[in-house]
Amino acid sequence: SSPADQQHSDDDSNDFTAELEKAVDLLTVGEVHTKQFNPLSMNTWSLPDALHPTLFLYVAPPSLSALAWLHIQGGKVGAGHCDQLCQGFASISIFFFFFMLANLPRFLLRSPFSLAFWAFTFPMSALAVSTSEFALASGSIFLQGFSAFLIILSSFVYVAVALATIIHPILNGVDTLLLPRRVPR
Repeated sequence: SSPADQQHSDDDSNDFTAELEKAVDLLTVGEVHTKQFNPLSMNTWSLPDALHPTLFLYVAPPSLSALAWLHIQGGKVGAGHCDQLCQGFASISIFFFFFMLANLPRFLLRSPFSLAFWAFTFPMSALAVSTSEFALASGSIFLQGFSAFLIILSSFVYVAVALATIIHPILNGVDTLLLPRRVPR
């Protein structure tokens, strides 16, 4: 066999591997949605109020998946390369962000401030970075503006949670930062 035939065979193998990776990723995202997101959307989640802020962590996995897939596919920032799987992950992460934003009063009003509020910081950063890279790769001016807003919001969230972590124990005692000693069943 000639080197050209061998190169063509390697390309076919790489295409198959890429398609297999896409299938596994979609299966995983679908499983996460049905097993974990449905109880959240139906308000049947049996999580103590103090841990409700940790539900915001749902925003991070699709954000990081979009970012990782963009880089796996060789997408350079601003190169205009973003396939459908990358767009899907980015769209899911933005949807989760808006869903969690709609539930923000539930997180803030039911839950006393605790260390669980740090769960807002990482997903916000992951969403801001993935949205900015997705916006540059897709060339969307609207997404570029939205990503700038998310970067500013992420910075605000970090500062607010850091200040609350410093001020709350001074006003209420250090014990109030930790989870309740008894978790209701």
